[in-house]
Amino acid sequence: MKNNIKLEETAFIIGSGPSLNKIDISLLKGLNTFSMNRQYIAYEDWGFYPKYYCMIDKKLQQYILKKDIIPK
Repeated sequence: MKNNIKLEETAFIIGSGPSLNKIDISLLKGLNTFSMNRQYIAYEDWGFYPKYYCMIDKKLQQYILKKDIIPK
């Protein structure tokens, strides 16, 4: 049985760490992307907002809310 992988049915999970500085994330613009945690601070540099976003760390949520969201 042959598997046909279609780009429009593929999702890219964007990890984190310094290796992101070596990758042109803008190549994922318009594709199904999933980002997490504080990656939202890079969306402007990437030139797009990922389709999906997740943050499951409650302490990080509170920190981001106080530091980045409420002041704006």
